[in-house]
Amino acid sequence: MKLSREIIIIGGLPNPIGGVTTFLSRLVKAYPQFILAFIDLYASDDKRIPHNYKGEYALVPNKILLIFNIFLLQFKYKGKEIFFNFSSGNSLIFFLLLPKFNNDWSLMLHHGHLEIKLPKLLLRFILNKFDTIYTLNERQAEFYKSIKPCYPLVEESSYVPAVLVDISDSKK
Repeated sequence: MKLSREIIIIGGLPNPIGGVTTFLSRLVKAYPQFILAFIDLYASDDKRIPHNYKGEYALVPNKILLIFNIFLLQFKYKGKEIFFNFSSGNSLIFFLLLPKFNNDWSLMLHHGHLEIKLPKLLLRFILNKFDTIYTLNERQAEFYKSIKPCYPLVEESSYVPAVLVDISDSKK
């Protein structure tokens, strides 16, 4: 993935470590100049924020406070893209409560397949809040297409080129 404009990221940074946090950590290291704010959803005593990141950082593990923070960010960064990064389709329920104003919203769900027990009509309502949805594989693309979207699907990978970032040593 390559960034070419300023964004606000909603997701997580290591620790805890996982696919989403690793992807976002590498994205921040590779493109710190484009990330205006980062809202981290996962509390940890051993949080690792990339040393070259100079934007706003907030840890907001409470979903109600997260809605309030995103609400404020939409006004502070009017017209900027908000890039939501979650692991599974179940997180889409969160967007039922979140109002969208004058920002572009992008979504990347990092779990390979999406199984959600919401009616398609409700899913269509939620997904149509997004201006861009990134698909990581054909299975995800088929899932989104089955909902008959009004939004563009962008085939992307969750890969950030290693040559752009310094990979920290892993602990055994």
